[in-house]
Amino acid sequence: METESIAPSTYEFAQTIGDTQFANSQLQGLIDMFNLWNVTRDPITGLYHRTPLLDAQEFSLPGYIAGGPDGGAVEQWNSMANNYSVIDNGPQTYRVSFNAYMVAAARTISNIAAMTDQASLAQEWNATASTLLNNMQSLLYDNDLNFWIDVIQETNQPAVGRQEIGYYPYR
Repeated sequence: METESIAPSTYEFAQTIGDTQFANSQLQGLIDMFNLWNVTRDPITGLYHRTPLLDAQEFSLPGYIAGGPDGGAVEQWNSMANNYSVIDNGPQTYRVSFNAYMVAAARTISNIAAMTDQASLAQEWNATASTLLNNMQSLLYDNDLNFWIDVIQETNQPAVGRQEIGYYPYR
């Protein structure tokens, strides 16, 4: 899902040429692909998590927050007490980017279902997208910064600050 564009391309192709049959034939595969990511979904927060490195960002802010001595913040870069694996890869983190991709994928599935006259399936996936977006807004939006942040999954510690994410120049 993450940085691929299969689902939206399928939907946009069907919109462009007016052929919904192909989009409908791909719908179950798109649902199955979406559900493959459920192993990274936290049942309590309802959000998806992964390490920042898997989202194209090594040496991330969450890595510096949790890569210091005893899982705390890095205080001195060259300390042997630091966990350089965590600093490089980052801890499991609720990532704004990844969860946004999942919202977009769920909305696309809903749109394809709607365009192929599958109203209940469209409602189900629209609700999935809306719930995930609401969960993101509750946990990953910092009202003081007026900005989105990452949150470390194990501790729910906010990674407050702006950082480069995937294809985005900054957040």
